Formats: sequence, C-alpha cells, structure tokens
Amino acid sequence: MGYLTGRSRAYGYAPCGERAVSYEPAGKGTRFTLVGALSVDGFLGGLEVTGSVNGEVFDAFVEQIVVPHLCPGKIVVLDNVPFHHRESIQDLIEAQGATVKFLPPYSPAFTPIEACRSKLNAWLRKCAVRTGSTRQDAITEAIQHVTSSEAKGWFRQAGYLFNGNE
Repeated sequence: MGYLTGRSRAYGYAPCGERAVSYEPAGKGTRFTLVGALSVDGFLGGLEVTGSVNGEVFDAFVEQIVVPHLCPGKIVVLDNVPFHHRESIQDLIEAQGATVKFLPPYSPAFTPIEACRSKLNAWLRKCAVRTGSTRQDAITEAIQHVTSSEAKGWFRQAGYLFNGNE
C-alpha cells in the first residue's frame, strides 16, 4: 500500500451556510509503502519503507513478518508483482510447509488485502499524517482497527472458502 504524507480527506464538513476550511501542505509529500499480510484472523503485520518495495525488501518482509505465522497446510496468496515470483520467497514459505498460490493477472477482486488497504488509507487520510512519529502512531492505530470479522468478510467477498476454525 503506497501513500503520500501530503494526502488528506477529499471532503469536509461545516455548519450550514459556512465554508469548510482545511490547511494542507503545498506539495505531495513523501511517498511511503506499507507492505502488509492479512489472514482471516486480521492484519498479521506490516513493514513500512520510504519509496517503493523491491525484491530484497519483500524477502525481509516475508522472513520477518509472514514466516512466523505459517504452519503446514497454510496457503499464501500473492499477486503477480515480479518480485513475488522470486525463488527465495517461495523457498521461505514452502520451508514452513505452506503453499504459494498466485492470483490471475489483473484480479484485484480476488485480493482481500485490497479492502484492507482501502480502510487503512482512509484512516491515514483522516489522521492527516505528516511526520514520522505521527505517521507511525496512525499506522499502528489503523492496523488495530482491522478486526477478524472484517478480515473474514473480505476473504468471503473475494470468494475464498475456509472452515470456521481458521
């Protein structure tokens, strides 16, 4: 999930007859990317980087965030970003007894984390994050607002079937 620190809400509210006023930075701000993992239990964890993600960053994310949550029989669904297809990533996941599956090209409807990203982005715009500590606090708070019932709903909406114990 990429976001700019200069983003804010698109709409505002004011008493009837008064103009809504908001003070925003002149530039777009700094670009950050939050790489996240979502399960039916909720948001597993994330890794924030300045700029964009590459293969080395994603390797670290999988090793530090995803692998500790894996066990035999779990399935990790990845989209088709080229660095998701790295052999090192598949090896890390399969070493835990889990399986890697790739989505068909151009299929955001089958990606439950897209709905999660939408919720996180809305929260960050609402908080109008601008600085490092404020941004970290807002990200932590946004992630804490992702409930397991929402996550299960996003998986169901994307067409995934699972038993109630997962």
